[in-house]
Amino acid sequence: MIAGGVLAALALSAAGAVEVQAVRDGRPVELPDREALAQALVALVESSSVNSTDYVRPAAGWPKALAAPSRVWARFAAPREVRVMDAKNRDWRRRAVHEILLVLPADGWPDHVLLKVDGGVVSVTKYSPCALLHVVDAAAWPVFSRYDVVREGCPPRSRPRVPER
Repeated sequence: MIAGGVLAALALSAAGAVEVQAVRDGRPVELPDREALAQALVALVESSSVNSTDYVRPAAGWPKALAAPSRVWARFAAPREVRVMDAKNRDWRRRAVHEILLVLPADGWPDHVLLKVDGGVVSVTKYSPCALLHVVDAAAWPVFSRYDVVREGCPPRSRPRVPER
């Protein structure tokens, strides 16, 4: 059962390797390319330069994040090897990541990316704004004015811009 009773757009990608969900304002979002969203989430994690696990307590926050009205989430059938900043914030390490969860608040920027890994839940932050924009684009999110500044400085994507809401 999906947290909060929200029926979400859960489906296996064509490769059958990832289950992806995007929910905006409590409603499922139709995704043009589920694997592209999963890859964008991985790139967001890999761009993050701070492991925030020690002060965020992501395991306790996971249920609330999964019930957030606007979020993107990916669960990998087989864990993906992802470059994640270590707990001491000194170097990136390859980690087996089972799930990635990102809350996309309507009134601000996302704070932390939550990851289920072997051994628990970790969080990372201080990600690349362009990587975040790629997640937003892959999730078919309507364009918000706060992303316009980011869009100006990021390389163009191959998929068309999502219309304004």
